[in-house]
Amino acid sequence: MMCTCQQRKQKKMDRFIQILLLTITVTAKGCFAYHNSEFDVHRLMSKLMSGYSTAVRPVVNYRDTVTVDLSLTLVELLDMDEVNQIMTTSLWMTQKWQDAALTWDPRDYGNITSIRIPIEQLWRPDLVLYNNANDNLEGGIQMTQAVVSSDGFVKWNAPTILKSACEMNPLKFPFDVQTCVLKFGSWSFHGNQLDVVIRESEADISVYESSGEWALVSMPARREVTYYPCCPEPYPIVSYDVIIKRSPLFYVMNLMLPCILLSAMILLGFCLPPDAGERITLTITVLLSLTVFQVLVAETLPPTSDVVPYISQYYALIIMLVGICTVLSIVTLSMHHRGDSVQLSQTYRRGMLFLAKMVFLECPNIKMAAKKYHEIKTARDNAIRGAHNPAFEDDELDDDNEEPQIAAPYANGSSTDDVKQLFKQDNETTTPIDKYMTRISDGLAFLAKRQTGKDDSEQTSREWMESANAVDRLFTVVFLILGTFTTILMIWLAAA
Repeated sequence: MMCTCQQRKQKKMDRFIQILLLTITVTAKGCFAYHNSEFDVHRLMSKLMSGYSTAVRPVVNYRDTVTVDLSLTLVELLDMDEVNQIMTTSLWMTQKWQDAALTWDPRDYGNITSIRIPIEQLWRPDLVLYNNANDNLEGGIQMTQAVVSSDGFVKWNAPTILKSACEMNPLKFPFDVQTCVLKFGSWSFHGNQLDVVIRESEADISVYESSGEWALVSMPARREVTYYPCCPEPYPIVSYDVIIKRSPLFYVMNLMLPCILLSAMILLGFCLPPDAGERITLTITVLLSLTVFQVLVAETLPPTSDVVPYISQYYALIIMLVGICTVLSIVTLSMHHRGDSVQLSQTYRRGMLFLAKMVFLECPNIKMAAKKYHEIKTARDNAIRGAHNPAFEDDELDDDNEEPQIAAPYANGSSTDDVKQLFKQDNETTTPIDKYMTRISDGLAFLAKRQTGKDDSEQTSREWMESANAVDRLFTVVFLILGTFTTILMIWLAAA
């Protein structure tokens, strides 16, 4: 039993020693291989950088052209400064070219087929953003490492934040679609020395993060060749069109909807009686509110005179309509409080009746006055004449003293003696009962005339009030039609 236990312990010890030796052997081989790989990288770097110049184009022959393959990956639209017309974007810029001085045989360097070298130690194309709006000419391109292959191809992928000038067209704001162009080209070399090409027809937008205000439509790419008057050589330019569409919900809720509601308040103001003084206050308040909203729109849009946005035109038209409504409200108030100072002519009555018929409004006083004008005048004259005694038909009442006065003899130029003689004859031929009846008749005539004048005054006032109501109804219909037409036309033009 003792021998058996010792043998088992010896076997376990031998197995442990074997495993330990195997682990040490594998680790030693890995360290040797890693050391050998790092040594090969060091030797390769020393070989590539020996005599290398970042100021010389990497070509074998000076007449050769360096072809740069440019591609972009749009990451995010950071900001759109519409007032200053500057677009800020986050991009990944990838440039590929061949460097004749960066080639090697992988078999001589531990089968290393690619190596990463800081871009500051290599020659790189001087591609710049032509419409750059940043203080730095390079536009915020990060100096990262480039991947160099054994055949001499260099791939440089650099994240960058670009600020580019973007010409805005705010005509259809807030339903507008903007196109901002990113133009890339060499700053120092012409097309015979450095050619810029694109392999894809559009930029990569697979990693694009959507914006809350702008929706990316597409980002096509195109290559153009430009010739300048100073130089006969071609200058290739690669342009990327960033086509974005604005999300209009924010501006509809905060700019357009308040304007429409304020315009509707003017219609509510027309529902007030014409003699209500609050109508003028309401229209002026709405006018000031619209002016404030127009200032907010002006602060949002770029200060350009090339085009006038539809929303600015809409605000201007609504403000003009509200201003006209204020003036027309004053006109209706003036008509309503005209009273009996001016009598309505028959032509004016016929015009008011035609207008009232157009706006579906009844004007009974004007209609009665227009139809029975001659009958009312005749009846009134007959009523006044019938209240006089025929013997004193030419007598007139003095409205101030309310006493009958005999003015006929003086009207014929008679003297005082003639008048006395006339009174003497009247006293001789007229009984006291006739005198009292005459005075009663004259008093009744005075009262009838006064009541008739009061009725005429009230009738004229009512006619002016009905005229004001008809004109006010016309202004309401006209404002409703113009306001609705303007709103629908603006939305149709902006959304088309």
